[in-house]
Amino acid sequence: MLIFNILCSLFTASLIWCIFSFVSEASKLFHVPGPNPLIPRNVATAMKNPIKYFQKMSKAYGKVFVFYPAWIFSTPLIFVSDIKAIRQILVDTKTFMKGADYTLRFSVALGNGLVNSTGETHRKQRMNVAKYFGKTKINEKMNDVQRIYYQTMESQGLASLDRGGEPHNIKGSDNFDVYTFFHLLTLRTVFDIMMDHDTSLNFEHEQQCCRDASYFTKVLGQRVFFKLPMWSFDPQVKYIVDTTNDLFYNLIDKVIDKRYATYGPDLEKWPDNAMRALLMAPDVSRRELHEQLTTILIAGFETTAAYLSYASYRIAKYPRVQDKIREEIKEVMGNRTNVTAEDLDKFSFLSAVLKESMRWLAIVPAVTRVTTKDTVIKMEDSTNIKLPEGTNVLIPFYLPNFDEDIWDEPNKFIPERMDRIPDPGASVKHGYLPFGYGTRTCVGNYVAHIEAVNAFVHLLQKFKFELVPGFRPIPTFGMSTTSSNGMQIKLVALESN
Repeated sequence: MLIFNILCSLFTASLIWCIFSFVSEASKLFHVPGPNPLIPRNVATAMKNPIKYFQKMSKAYGKVFVFYPAWIFSTPLIFVSDIKAIRQILVDTKTFMKGADYTLRFSVALGNGLVNSTGETHRKQRMNVAKYFGKTKINEKMNDVQRIYYQTMESQGLASLDRGGEPHNIKGSDNFDVYTFFHLLTLRTVFDIMMDHDTSLNFEHEQQCCRDASYFTKVLGQRVFFKLPMWSFDPQVKYIVDTTNDLFYNLIDKVIDKRYATYGPDLEKWPDNAMRALLMAPDVSRRELHEQLTTILIAGFETTAAYLSYASYRIAKYPRVQDKIREEIKEVMGNRTNVTAEDLDKFSFLSAVLKESMRWLAIVPAVTRVTTKDTVIKMEDSTNIKLPEGTNVLIPFYLPNFDEDIWDEPNKFIPERMDRIPDPGASVKHGYLPFGYGTRTCVGNYVAHIEAVNAFVHLLQKFKFELVPGFRPIPTFGMSTTSSNGMQIKLVALESN
């Protein structure tokens, strides 16, 4: 009986504390539009299809509104989709910092890598690896990128490779999962950039990396977005933490051991890549090296695979667009098969299609920030909204992507509209932010562009994309927007092959 009374007292005290905190936070944000905070939200519906759910919320309450993810048991979130306010938030990193989402959730699984670090730590970490993701270094790897593409074609049964490593015996498929294909392709590419792709990654390792990364990003993303706890005894949390340590960290150590066995202890003789740079940095521990490389690996290949998969679906859905891409490929490439660095800027329409695909479905759906002081966000319509210190802010990138004030007919797939957007990246002026903005812009945006152009040039030279009857992707919300049922595309081998 005593234990029961103690538990009841603890529950009552916790409930009173939740209500007190809820009333305190709600009173500070009473001036911000939003649904009645006293009425619980349908979080299950929001989690099932957050894009449509919050699009309706934005239409009802405007481009800045307050939302309580778990009613009285959570802190409020301020949704900001006004493009001027977004620019202010992403540029002013002192007032709008990464908050508890990163220290209490991301860091549990990823440590203090590029995604989580702030200030001077983030600057140093980015400086250690940034050049390996820059245009000069990536262009030097064009042959490697294409070699990896050919190997992936072979491993997925689309072709055989001749003695020179070129594909032949091209085989179509009535029901091909391009998501699996792009998962392997992007994993191998990012692995090559960071550590050089060789026998250190076998096919079994690759498959496990792909499976676990998908689960990892889904679990972590939903906990960040809906402010769910990261308890160590939670089976999902335990699995992703163990995966980080047992799979990715051990894999990195095996690669390092192999490099020592092959090249010896003199790091100057090792291949010049991000892993060597981190090993040579005097202030980087082995633990930080693990966290840095794992963060880049998971973030680098999972998001790009999802992006390329959805782009494939759009290309299959719109034959006019596909035919126009193929005409451009023929004009640029002639009878050549290998894409060069000089070719990249010539694929203007393909680039427009890829950008429109990213607008249509934001692969990184949202980022969060917390205010470090009382501040005011300024909006396009010249109105201002005050936010107190400690306010949690969420930027849902998919809302500006369908803003009728920014885009004409946003619900239509119109690649030509992207001619105004600089290639390949963001334009905050036009409300287009697929890789973020400011000092925390995604370090891998050029890599994603290279992977996309290479993949679609090669694929569309050899195959016609068609929709699989009855198939529709089911978007799944996490750190990235993926499809829970894969991405089935019919690949018809072209006669010229």
